[in-house]
Amino acid sequence: MQINEKVFEQFPTIKTERLLLREIRENDLQEVFKIYSNSKVINEYYGLYHFTKIEQVKALMELWSLEYEQRQGIRWAIEYEQQIIGICHLKDFTLKHFRCLIAYELSSEYWGQGIMHEAVEAVLYCAFNLIGLNRIEAHLHPINDNSIRLCERLNFNFETILEDNYYFDGAIYNTTLYIMLAKNFQLRQEGKVEFI
Repeated sequence: MQINEKVFEQFPTIKTERLLLREIRENDLQEVFKIYSNSKVINEYYGLYHFTKIEQVKALMELWSLEYEQRQGIRWAIEYEQQIIGICHLKDFTLKHFRCLIAYELSSEYWGQGIMHEAVEAVLYCAFNLIGLNRIEAHLHPINDNSIRLCERLNFNFETILEDNYYFDGAIYNTTLYIMLAKNFQLRQEGKVEFI
């Protein structure tokens, strides 16, 4: 096994039937702010504090760039009909063990349209076939039924409940661990995912 280090030199842009998964740019600031300022979605389902100032998003985007430069993560803007409507990311790389975490956020007005399914499947394809990873973990908030169903539809395997694994807003929560191994991944969008 070998990691393809070239993905950290030239950003891996992915095209699917409806989506363009591309590098997040400075001029995406307002659209990214819109995603991360939705308090109900970000606080309740993602266990993060929603943003109230554009400067917070700017600082976060700078952190994402640094993360990519240090080979710790890759974050894609999910572009649909020429708008950024979500983010999908591989993060917390442990390259010597060929694994990382996957996470994603989608504007709530696009829920239920199969968009995140299409994006996550394309990112998994990239992770296994372009980057050379072997194991991808999804740590899910137990009340995020939509995310749990998404992982199950993509044939992630439930591995365990990580007890008292996540602290947010004065409380400690369990997280549900789902995993995908390279040997178990099967692309359903055959011929509809390409790297550009």
